Amino acid sequence: NNIVNIVQTLSSQLNRIDTICMLMMTLCNICPAVLGPDAESTIRICFQSTKKIDVSKNVTKALFVVDVYNNFSRINHYSSLLVDEGLMPLLLHMIDLHSGVDDILKKCTEALANLSINRKNRREIASSGIASRLTLLFEKGSPTTRAYSLLIMGNLLSSGLFYDKVANENTISYILENLLQKNYPKQFAAVSYCLSQLSKVEHSCEVLVKCDVVPILLGYLREAPPESLDNLWMVLVNISKHSLFFNAVMKEVRPLIVELFEEVKSETCSLHQRQCVVQICLNLSRQR
Repeated sequence: NNIVNIVQTLSSQLNRIDTICMLMMTLCNICPAVLGPDAESTIRICFQSTKKIDVSKNVTKALFVVDVYNNFSRINHYSSLLVDEGLMPLLLHMIDLHSGVDDILKKCTEALANLSINRKNRREIASSGIASRLTLLFEKGSPTTRAYSLLIMGNLLSSGLFYDKVANENTISYILENLLQKNYPKQFAAVSYCLSQLSKVEHSCEVLVKCDVVPILLGYLREAPPESLDNLWMVLVNISKHSLFFNAVMKEVRPLIVELFEEVKSETCSLHQRQCVVQICLNLSRQR
């Protein structure tokens, strides 16, 4: 308690940027142990201190600031506080100002992904304007930045949000053609997570089918990173349960049967994946 009060007093009286940064680092280091009203004071002190730092022209200072807030976003009890105090506009502003600096894009998207884990934050994130930055993040970001951006998308979709922004042929085709890259396992896993969320709703499932997701996923099942397999199989399960898509699935029945057989035969096949195989067979047998 005394440390937070001391930092608050110092930060209100000092204008030296290096000292202000040191005070923010102090709060960042002690934040896991600071709870309740003191946690609220900690965030407010940081936001007041940020106003004194020129983040528009100095990339080093901008990176420092987003790094501090990224660290805060990793602590559960700060998640809602950060959004309530206005971190969303700051992160989006940083993305706009420093769109060519991937280190900043990576920290901003990681922070947003962390915040989106909290269901209370998702509606505000979905309406924040992040959708208009996705193209930039996908095109200019590194595989890690793209993976965090996709995790944000997947978390919002899991709460029934963002479908109006994502469930269209242009967006899904772009994701399938440019982001489903097995050489980048985290990015691939994040894509599979988004696809599994999209496949839960019939309208977006229809768009997936139009974009040839069935043959594309069947082609990746033997090569996909292990952490993405559960989601890939769930996409096929969700598509196969709709009679509307029966013809699209049966069009690929030969490679599908091969994959079903290979999956059951595989020693590395998980219980969930075996259940998916059984469910796909059951779904298809029920179609008339």
